[in-house]
Amino acid sequence: MSYQNHPIPVKAQLFLNSLSKSPIGQAITWSGSGEIVGHWRGWKISSVFQPILHSVHSVNAHGYEAFIRCVNSQGVKITPRGLFANTSDAESLMHLDRLCRTVHLLNFILGTSSDKKLFLNVHDGLIFAVVDNHGSAFRKVVDALGFSSKRVVIELPLELSRNTNHLSFVLQNYRLNSLDIAINIDSIEQWLSIPQLPKVSYIKIARNILDTYPNPVEQVKALLASDPDVKVVITKNETFFDSFEDSRLYTQGHSYGYPAQLVSDFPLNIFGQQDVTTPGLFIGG
Repeated sequence: MSYQNHPIPVKAQLFLNSLSKSPIGQAITWSGSGEIVGHWRGWKISSVFQPILHSVHSVNAHGYEAFIRCVNSQGVKITPRGLFANTSDAESLMHLDRLCRTVHLLNFILGTSSDKKLFLNVHDGLIFAVVDNHGSAFRKVVDALGFSSKRVVIELPLELSRNTNHLSFVLQNYRLNSLDIAINIDSIEQWLSIPQLPKVSYIKIARNILDTYPNPVEQVKALLASDPDVKVVITKNETFFDSFEDSRLYTQGHSYGYPAQLVSDFPLNIFGQQDVTTPGLFIGG
């Protein structure tokens, strides 16, 4: 089965076919508009995706960063920060974070071609709450849906870039689960001063931070020079970045594309009869 000229993994087809439009007793359902939504303590969680573009070929998306949108049955909206702030205990935080990432993954499977990367944020509370084997539970979700782990990029919060001991531990765990890593930083000097620079796939830095430097382009070049394999993503661009040509430089922000839904128009049961092998997604409530 394919949608918008790209194939849907068989395991994902089976899981999608098992979903209903009723949230009663279910953590994940179809919405009336054809997107996948999550349900958490009276809140409905949906996905929007912002493109990450190559700085040279800015019409083509390299990947998309997923963000949540959250509303209750009365139409009241809450910010992602507010949603997570109302989830204080570590176990619930873990379930909520994984639910959000699973909703994003399902919507991404329905809405994109097979060569795009999916950037998924991990809440900082979860990073410090999990004591071992970061990424193992979500890797099971990725495998259960037949999605390629090579297309998943786990995006780590700013707080972790300043805690290098814990960062090294977390990176080792994610590498064991074959998941690429992006790290957000807010100080180029601090990052480059780390004695043994952590091996990450992407460094993300906001445009407003770069603009505090006399020569932002030289700062970007310094980040690229720190590791021959690392890619740099300049985020929160409200105007186009006056960049240079480099195959490892990417841009993100409202100037290049607003977060938007990738909505599927699949009807229910489009994939045929529900199968007993429908994959479980290891999500608690």
